[in-house]
Amino acid sequence: DISSQEYAEDTENAINIFTTIASTGGILSGLLASYLVKNVKSLAKHKNLIGYLIGGGITLGSIIYGSKIQKQASRVARFKVKQDLMNNPEQLVYVDEEKYKNQNAKLEEEKKQGFFKNIIKIAKENKEYNAYIKENNAKNIKLMKAK
Repeated sequence: DISSQEYAEDTENAINIFTTIASTGGILSGLLASYLVKNVKSLAKHKNLIGYLIGGGITLGSIIYGSKIQKQASRVARFKVKQDLMNNPEQLVYVDEEKYKNQNAKLEEEKKQGFFKNIIKIAKENKEYNAYIKENNAKNIKLMKAK
């Protein structure tokens, strides 16, 4: 539970930065599109509309994607902890001091990763979680129908 809360907070911080960068990129790409479109005679009269649509689309898309990931962050963290416990069941019974120190050092190293590596890791884990949910929902539906 504690790790899921920490993961959710880390994800929230990363997504806030990502959304800010994407919003700035959306505004800049909208301005660039307006500038490029003004040279096309058939689209010149709609240059502002095209710029707004492109900039707004990029910004809105990044905000929707970020909130989707943020919404699932604690569930993804619990999934990752569950997978870790399934791979290392001895953690439930006995904790070796050496393994504990190594695990904490590994976690601290992961926290020091760069922003972009962190965003990529979050997106990858979110995709893995969605695949897991999709697979398990299909199995659960089959089991419910079998009853």
